[in-house]
Amino acid sequence: AEVFHNAHIYRARHRAREQRGIFALLPCLSRSG
Repeated sequence: AEVFHNAHIYRARHRAREQRGIFALLPCLSRSG
């Protein structure tokens, strides 16, 4: 169960980082567009 818990945390953290990167790119995309 511990391994599954760690995998879930890692996946959630990676997804949050991905969304943060997308939101960070939004101003640049809207400015260039």
